[in-house]
Amino acid sequence: SGASAGKSNAYKWMCTLLAQRASLQGALGKYIEARGRAKQLDEGSEEALTAEAEATEQLDVVASLTTPPLTSGADLPSILHSLHTARDRHIFRLLSTISAPVHSPSARIRAFDELPKRTKSLGDATSSWVKSLARRCAMGHFVNAEIVTHSILLAQECFQEGDVCSAVSFLECVKMAVTLFPTLGGTREGFATLVELFGECRNEGLSAKVRDAVARTGMVTLLSRILASAAPARAASVADTERQKSASKSPSSSSSKDKERSSPTAAMLEPALQSQLLRLCTRDGTPEQARHAVLTLAALAGPSVGAVADAALAGPSVGAVAVCSSTSSSSSIPELQAAGGGGAGEEWRSFDAEMDSLLRALTSPSRLTIGGGGKNRVVSVLTALAALAEVAPRTFGGSRGGERAVRLAMEGILLGRAGNGDDEEEEEGDGSEEEDENDDGSGSEDEDESDSGRSPKQSRRRQSQSKRKSSKKSGSRKPTAVSAATADMSNLSPACERACAAVELLVSHIRSATSYAIKAKLAEQKRRAKEVQMTKQQPNRKGEKGRRGRSSTGEGGTGASDRLELEVKQPTHQHIASVFFTLVQIIRDAGLPPSARDRKEFGSSSGGSSRAAAANDRAALRRCCAVNLLRLCDPALQLEGRYLSYGAWHVLASIFLDPARSVRSAAMEELSLMLTGSGKYRSATSASFAPNLRFLAYAALCPDGDDSRAVHSSANGGAANVGKRALSTKNTALQCVTNLRRTAQTTLARCRAIGPDAERHFEERLKILLVPEFALPFALHLLAFRRETPSAGGIEAGASEPRVKGKSSKYKENEEEDDDETDKDYDEDALVADEETRQRMLRKRLKYLIEPLVESLGEGADNISFLLRMSEVLGNKYQPIDVTRGVAPSTSPSFNRSADKGVDKSVDTSLGSLSGLDISLDISLPSSPMRSSMDKKRDQESHAKLKIICAAAREVLLKFVKKDVNLTPYPGAMQIPGSLFVRAATAIPAAGVHK
Repeated sequence: SGASAGKSNAYKWMCTLLAQRASLQGALGKYIEARGRAKQLDEGSEEALTAEAEATEQLDVVASLTTPPLTSGADLPSILHSLHTARDRHIFRLLSTISAPVHSPSARIRAFDELPKRTKSLGDATSSWVKSLARRCAMGHFVNAEIVTHSILLAQECFQEGDVCSAVSFLECVKMAVTLFPTLGGTREGFATLVELFGECRNEGLSAKVRDAVARTGMVTLLSRILASAAPARAASVADTERQKSASKSPSSSSSKDKERSSPTAAMLEPALQSQLLRLCTRDGTPEQARHAVLTLAALAGPSVGAVADAALAGPSVGAVAVCSSTSSSSSIPELQAAGGGGAGEEWRSFDAEMDSLLRALTSPSRLTIGGGGKNRVVSVLTALAALAEVAPRTFGGSRGGERAVRLAMEGILLGRAGNGDDEEEEEGDGSEEEDENDDGSGSEDEDESDSGRSPKQSRRRQSQSKRKSSKKSGSRKPTAVSAATADMSNLSPACERACAAVELLVSHIRSATSYAIKAKLAEQKRRAKEVQMTKQQPNRKGEKGRRGRSSTGEGGTGASDRLELEVKQPTHQHIASVFFTLVQIIRDAGLPPSARDRKEFGSSSGGSSRAAAANDRAALRRCCAVNLLRLCDPALQLEGRYLSYGAWHVLASIFLDPARSVRSAAMEELSLMLTGSGKYRSATSASFAPNLRFLAYAALCPDGDDSRAVHSSANGGAANVGKRALSTKNTALQCVTNLRRTAQTTLARCRAIGPDAERHFEERLKILLVPEFALPFALHLLAFRRETPSAGGIEAGASEPRVKGKSSKYKENEEEDDDETDKDYDEDALVADEETRQRMLRKRLKYLIEPLVESLGEGADNISFLLRMSEVLGNKYQPIDVTRGVAPSTSPSFNRSADKGVDKSVDTSLGSLSGLDISLDISLPSSPMRSSMDKKRDQESHAKLKIICAAAREVLLKFVKKDVNLTPYPGAMQIPGSLFVRAATAIPAAGVHK
């Protein structure tokens, strides 16, 4: 236990093992629910067949998360079929019991005893497989609900005795368990004890010794994280209990007081807890504490209609990837709003009122100010607003406070165009500032009332003084923008913290609003489909038709009046484009913000910070921008095809070769989440979206250098070595390739069932998006423009002259300024490695992508000939297009528009003649007089490098040829991305490469 234990390999192994159990429990629970829905429908009906197919897909997911059959000669499909068609309902009751993490030890023992007996009639293979499934799914004696509850009680006893360190040790164990199994902390006794302990830690009557120990160990932050993880599970448990009670009562017996009592807000969100959480958001909380407080408030204030909403959005998935159980409420609240009718009930109005009150308190002029209310208090406010935008996108997007916050983050902080974001328009909504100050639970009513008559400047000065006093009382540490993007960074400058918090807010706003709109659209489609189905089933009589028309549009209905509630104000196209462009610009500038004001604190010559501190700040901002840019490219949001140009895609690729280990490791971790559809990329809708193949091509940039002991690898572009993270990313790529194959096969089968036109559409448009082999051209294009990629004459792409060893000191002095701007702390001469080392690194990069493509098909891989042919054609007949020329600091956002027009205009499928796109591009490539000599030389170098890369790819592919089947012709036509490659009109002379 303890913070140091979290870094040990044993702790990481244990967390991985428990995470696999949580994934298996979630998948098994979904399968049992899907099977139960299918059995309730009429056998042979269309609805029953659809539900049966969904249940079968869920069972396949369960099988992928557990061990294969232990019996020799057993066939897994036959085992799954025999289990799925079993008539003994008690088998599935037992499995349902152990699929919930809160099951008791007696339930575990009963399942182990009865399952082998009841599955014996299904065959020895099925019985053995079910027994293995139960043992992998059931909670053991080490982590269960009883152990977690006792640990919480022991932590409270230790704290009451003054032993803060022992209390934190117990809470660390609780945090590990509750993060993976939220329901373990959502029990009645456990959650109530956590709330009591949280209040005791925040008590101002603590002794100075205990208060210092609480601040030193971060106990408040630890408790806030546990509460944020456990609150959604506790709210769902209370909601289920209240629904069962209300279902047992007659409708006439339920009064308005009973309905109000059934809300989780009235049951759990006590005034004392609400006041402390609001203080963390608005007063003395760190950014991490403020985020956790918002998530806890949203979970406890949410309506109790979760099961109905989840059922409304449930549906079949295509190529679904196994996911873990949700550990936060960041996706549940928007989903419930979209499916639950959005404000149609009293519970939704209560939730909207709570979130609106919190938003007004956070966006008051005294808090939404750069440098106001303390040294860098705006960081905590922006972090809290980012969490609020996630859980309540409708409230955030439809208010002036949300618009002010977005404008401050973009214009005031990142671009430095506005100081504090205050204008005349904002002051119209500030009349309720006094109410907002009183709502934060600070207890300083006299101070807030006196501030209401002051000017904004005087109020900020007065609250800055109160902030210093409260920080001394609470013992809070320096605010740090702690998030998934900056978790390891410390000692950051105030400007860097503000920039990271602003990026988090902008990205959270775009993601939540876009995701909410997609879910609301799906809910509306389901509602209309249900109405059409009911209309067909009911007699078409005028009276009933009139009643249906009145119910869909009149009072109490779920028609237009409720559909308006579902709408959320979407970010404009210009705003989304500017956010994409700003993040790409920061990455290209090696972590320097666009704001000239903040650049002074990021290591400029006029700044006071040291070189190491400036490098740390810039690495933190690069990491934040890269992680959030990947999140904006979430396949479920469908934004990257329109807003991420190929030039920006190349800029983002540089992060995977970053000289900072923390930046490169974070980028690989985020890429792994994207490729597997887990974490923030988990789709809450009915369909799973396949990642774009150009992100799969990033796997070619993930290997470490040959010398694992070195900090950087010159042959690997100066990238920092990340150890096991590189191998983990390759394994993730293999999992992504497997899922893509499953999705492509399912989609092809459905298209064939529809008809020849649909099958032709798959071959011409969908195949290049789903078949993983088409990721190879993207990887070849990335490598063709890498500086360290070997070329025939040793020339680096982008260099004006060959760089060789033994350069004079004068050359080094001239390059010193360039080194400062690109933040490369390694020797410039080391980039020019010997040819053999660079060739070996090139083959290693190609292997990181080719190996998953081949091994995903097993020993009988039949795609090697296809990949060989593609490499040969690209190397001999095509030239890479330099898409990075348009990415410059002085240019306005320029984004690829061809993605909206279909694949046929960006894909060259004619290997015998020039395509129309190739002909148009030939005008501006080798023979255009408008192009400079430097651009022509760069094109020649990239073409020469492409030939070497393709030759190395063929060499790597031939090593996988073991049997004759490996050279079987791969079915289907070859397609080349026309936006990245153009037909080479003439062969490049060898002399031109050496110049």
